[in-house]
Amino acid sequence: MPYKMTEARREYNRLWRIRNPGYHKQHSSVWRKKNRLHKNEYNLAWRQGVTDTLRRLYGTSCRICGLSDEASLITDHIREDGGKERKTYGHHGWKSRAARNYQPDHFQTLCASCNQSKNFAHRRALKAGLTPKLRPFGNGGLAWEGFRDLGWLERQMATRNADLRARMDKLTRPNESKPENMDN
Repeated sequence: MPYKMTEARREYNRLWRIRNPGYHKQHSSVWRKKNRLHKNEYNLAWRQGVTDTLRRLYGTSCRICGLSDEASLITDHIREDGGKERKTYGHHGWKSRAARNYQPDHFQTLCASCNQSKNFAHRRALKAGLTPKLRPFGNGGLAWEGFRDLGWLERQMATRNADLRARMDKLTRPNESKPENMDN
C-alpha cells in the first residue's frame, strides 16, 4: 500500500518550511559536497544505462554508413526536433523518455559525421526556402533529400574502413620496427 500523506501532516510540513526557510537548501548543498563522488558515480551509471538501452533499441551502428565505433555514435532526432525535446524534457530527460518509449519513426542511431551532414542538409534546404523531405538512406536510416551523393558516401566508407584496418593492424601486430637478433 503506497504511503498517503494526511492533510494535517501536509499542513504541518508547509508551516515548518515557512518557519525554517533555507533549511533544505543549506542541508542539501552540504550533502552534495560530502557525497560528490557518490553522486557523480550514480549519475554516470544512470547515463550509461540509458545509453545502453538506446543502443539496444535503436541499433549499435550508424544507420547511414554502418560505423559501429561506440564513441562516435549519437541518438538522432529524425525530424530535427531535438531542441524542442530538450526544452520540454531536459537534456537527459529526452534520452530516458526515448529509452522508455521505443519510437523508430522519431529516433535513429547515427555517427557524429552523418548526423552533422544530415543537419547541414536540413539547414541548407530551409535556408534555400525549400521544404525538406526525408528519404531512406544507407542501412535503413532516414536523411534529408540532398544529404550526400552515393559516390561521396562510398569514398568516405572506403577511406574510413582502410584507416580502421590500419589502426587495428598496428595494435594487433607485434612491434616490427625492432630488428631481430642476427647471427653474424
